[in-house]
Amino acid sequence: MPKHLSSRLSLARLWYRRKHKNWKALRRVMMSRALYTKVQMYPAIQEELVSTGDQLIIEASAYDHYWGIGRDQRGDNMLGKVWMDIRRKLAETSETQHNS
Repeated sequence: MPKHLSSRLSLARLWYRRKHKNWKALRRVMMSRALYTKVQMYPAIQEELVSTGDQLIIEASAYDHYWGIGRDQRGDNMLGKVWMDIRRKLAETSETQHNS
């Protein structure tokens, strides 16, 4: 095997061993934190998200049954649910600020 390929394989193995053991349990929390941070950093994204009102948000990935709806449209749509949770949190925060 060529040297450059063997070094890439060893890097891949190192990455695989360093994966978080409970990733499946943590992935929604981590995505929620990342997207909430993004919304706080970029007001345009926050405005777009809030402008969707109560509409259902769907990640239409045909290949990802966890984050999207999958090809058969029976997936978990977790990304859409995370965005909707953030939208709800923003609305609650805005409401409490207006009442103060």
